[in-house]
Amino acid sequence: TIQRHTKDIQKIVTEFADFAKMPSPIFESCNIINVLKELVESRQIINDKITYHYSSNISELEFVCDITQIHQVIINLFKNA
Repeated sequence: TIQRHTKDIQKIVTEFADFAKMPSPIFESCNIINVLKELVESRQIINDKITYHYSSNISELEFVCDITQIHQVIINLFKNA
């Protein structure tokens, strides 16, 4: 019985891990400075009790990434900061 339940639990964990995997990235070029500015502005609108400061002497920086995934990374950084 224990062995059967252990196998069932392993199957559930494997299925959950497969479900939680990130999709394959779709890489494209973007100006990461604009992405950061837009995310800072949107986070400020979402929660006006937190003040975000963005400062850079660079106005443009081409970056190749999956924009959806990089958005999620930056939002997670904001949430955890």
